Amino acid sequence: MIELVHACLDGDLARAKQAQRTVAPLARLIYQFGEPGCGAHQRMKVAKWLLGEISSPVFRRPVRPLDPATVQRLRDGLAALSLTVVN
Repeated sequence: MIELVHACLDGDLARAKQAQRTVAPLARLIYQFGEPGCGAHQRMKVAKWLLGEISSPVFRRPVRPLDPATVQRLRDGLAALSLTVVN
């Protein structure tokens, strides 16, 4: 995402398009073509945990944990994007 922003600020359209091709599949996985909201934030936090970027996927109440099937879909989707899943 940072690469995309820098490419745009530099006016480098080719580099921006390449960065977008990298970012778009991950965005689709997290946002599931919807608007950002609680569900997207939950999926992002779990994805960051699956990638080892944060230590816990636990949410504060009243937010409930994602169901195991959703976590597995995220795990599979991240792996399909050739990202290293550690959890």
